[in-house]
Amino acid sequence: MSTGIKIFLLFGIIVAIVAIITYSNRTQAPSTELVNEVKREHHPVHTVIVQPATLTQNLERTGVLQANLDVIITAEVGGRIKNVFKDLGDRCRKGESLLQLDKENYQIALSQAKAQLAQGEANLEQAVNNLNRLRRLKDGDIIAAEKQESAESQFKSSAAMVEQLKAGIRLAQKNLRETNVECPFSGLIAELLVDVGQSIRTTTPLARLVNVDKLKLTIDVSASILNRLEVGRRVVLTDPSLPDSLVNAEVTRLGVAANDKTRTFPVEITTNDPERRLRPGQIVNASCEVRVFKDVLSLPIDSISFEGDESSVFVVENDVAKKITVQVGAKIDEKAIILSGLKPGDEVVVVGAETLKNGSSVKVVNQEREPPGSIKIVQSQNTLIQGKAVE
Repeated sequence: MSTGIKIFLLFGIIVAIVAIITYSNRTQAPSTELVNEVKREHHPVHTVIVQPATLTQNLERTGVLQANLDVIITAEVGGRIKNVFKDLGDRCRKGESLLQLDKENYQIALSQAKAQLAQGEANLEQAVNNLNRLRRLKDGDIIAAEKQESAESQFKSSAAMVEQLKAGIRLAQKNLRETNVECPFSGLIAELLVDVGQSIRTTTPLARLVNVDKLKLTIDVSASILNRLEVGRRVVLTDPSLPDSLVNAEVTRLGVAANDKTRTFPVEITTNDPERRLRPGQIVNASCEVRVFKDVLSLPIDSISFEGDESSVFVVENDVAKKITVQVGAKIDEKAIILSGLKPGDEVVVVGAETLKNGSSVKVVNQEREPPGSIKIVQSQNTLIQGKAVE
């Protein structure tokens, strides 16, 4: 066989092989594209079956507890401290002695005031006698009217002096009593700021007295939340570091004017804590029921598509996604109440809706695809610590 024939046969074999490969690729491509197309149409999604449930919207705040009463005690008079009857942490009842000042100077002042009163009363008596004598003489036309007027003026002056001296005695008696410094209300000594032998003035801080029988927390709320609260509403306080330590409290005061900057209203919460699990200055969480929605349908907000004024979700029917327009009501935490558009038992896409179109084929990939009526979406609280109430 000649070299030319061999080359021709080799070239023919190569052409035949290329033709076979090309034909094979052309016949297999449509099959592969069809498989890929089928895979693209069956979108994997997660769903829930919506059923009526009760949702509770709670008001939550974090704040610092304050004592119901917290004052710095000062004395009404100055002097040297003779005795201190209470120590740090002691209970001091209303009217009970906290400390005693040296009384001597105040006792002397009272004695002087009494002596001055005695002299004033003697002068008054003399003025009265003189006036009466002049009146009798005038009746007999023996003395001039101007002398009687002078005597009457002296009488009035003496009488006024006596009243002034009596007031001086009352002041001296009060100052003497004030040397015994009493607690103005029942509470605990949070700070003791003086000691025996120290000289004080009326502006000298003596002790800090706090009443911890009742603690209070002041929070700020919007007008819409304020309108849903009333005095006596139950509040639960917890220590963030001890979530199980629940202490009952109640709303005791509602604000009547908004803050000029925040446009929020103050609400005062008061608690009785006989076990003293909470203390003034402690950070606590406060939770209060604001509103209850009974027998409502709800969905995660992320599963709802918002386009302008229209809201929609995808409902799965026979593994096909159907776009449904819904009316959304109040938003509670990460849930939204559905007012219309859905009915109990509808299977709604909650994950994977962003890739769907109306009529898309879907594959539900929940771990267990529960039958209608087996899943309830329940939202128990609305977190408002960082922001405003969601209406």
